[in-house]
Amino acid sequence: MKTLLLAALLSASVSNAALYEADKAHSEIGFKVKHLMVSKVKGKFKEFDFSYQFDEKSGIKGIKFKAKSASIDTGNPKRDEHLRNQDFFDVKKKGNEEITFESLETEKKGDKYLIKGKLTLKGITKDVEFLAECAENTDPWNNLKMGCELEGKINREDFNLGWNKPLTKGGLLLGKEVFLDIATEAQIKK
Repeated sequence: MKTLLLAALLSASVSNAALYEADKAHSEIGFKVKHLMVSKVKGKFKEFDFSYQFDEKSGIKGIKFKAKSASIDTGNPKRDEHLRNQDFFDVKKKGNEEITFESLETEKKGDKYLIKGKLTLKGITKDVEFLAECAENTDPWNNLKMGCELEGKINREDFNLGWNKPLTKGGLLLGKEVFLDIATEAQIKK
């Protein structure tokens, strides 16, 4: 009976939350990785979906996103082709076509949220955390908009993205850590 009551309460709290979907013209799923041990190279995924639920009592929850691996864009076509091949994303292999994330737990931390969930990349699923800052406002046409910025990091070797080259002065061509930077502007799904 307790389990049934808990399930009913959870389902009621989710059903009261509004579903927001990203406005792709004002959103981006981006990343940065250390290059040559001297700078960071940035990139993004051009094809993606992003949604979350929000209610005024409990705030942000139910975050989901997916990105098409082949849509990776670092501003350098030759590098992008290398990232698409077997050394990295291996986008032609079945199961590697998308990168997905689904939140399992959201905790309010002051004016931010700690979001814990599962990230799947190249068929490998790992626990990841994002720190998110969200705000809402009404646009000039009286549409309610939400904006969220999520920051997190992963070890790319955990997802079988371990290709690298040694440098003559020591160190490696690419850093192990990939910094994820996701910015979304969203509106209630109609």
